[in-house]
Amino acid sequence: MSQAKSRVFAVVPAAGHSRRMGQPKLLLDVAGRTVIHRLLESLQAAGVAATYVLVRKADSALQDELSGTGASVVLTDDTPDMKASVAKLLAEIASRESPVADDGWLLSPADHPLLEPDTTRTLLSARRPGEAEILVPVHEGRRGHPTCFSWGFAERIKLIPDGQGINSLLQEQSESVREIPVSSSAVLLDLDTPDDLRRLRQAIDSAT
Repeated sequence: MSQAKSRVFAVVPAAGHSRRMGQPKLLLDVAGRTVIHRLLESLQAAGVAATYVLVRKADSALQDELSGTGASVVLTDDTPDMKASVAKLLAEIASRESPVADDGWLLSPADHPLLEPDTTRTLLSARRPGEAEILVPVHEGRRGHPTCFSWGFAERIKLIPDGQGINSLLQEQSESVREIPVSSSAVLLDLDTPDDLRRLRQAIDSAT
């Protein structure tokens, strides 16, 4: 009897307030599509098993934008930090998907609209299902996003002390971290400020 193929679930925290941007950054237009739509299309094209997006209950505009994308939308009140957002999404995946040890989860920040499917495929193809590992994309010596975790690390998120973020897990579990070289600089390009948006649009214009 053939063994079931391992799955990777995309975890997309999108419950922020975009305070540094000054407007809802995930709804901004980037070359004809919103930031969040570009990211979700890229993840789906890369072959993730399912995508779970955390959205604030009060953010009806983002909820409307996500309608029809195929993503599973999880609603929340304000969360204190990224760690809490990720923990909530992982708990939802555990409840709905019954993941096993061979499965994994891909932490993909919502504000990386230039993420290319090939980059995510590179991470997914580098996985060794069943092994405790954390795969981090690296471009020209710099670590970026998304980050791929073996499913077993989902439980460790809840154990991270207050005041520490998910990066502390990578430091604590440094022996499990594998850096995966990627050719795309998009793993380094996030979107927090108006200056970031200008640089992002310039990068798209120069590539066309």
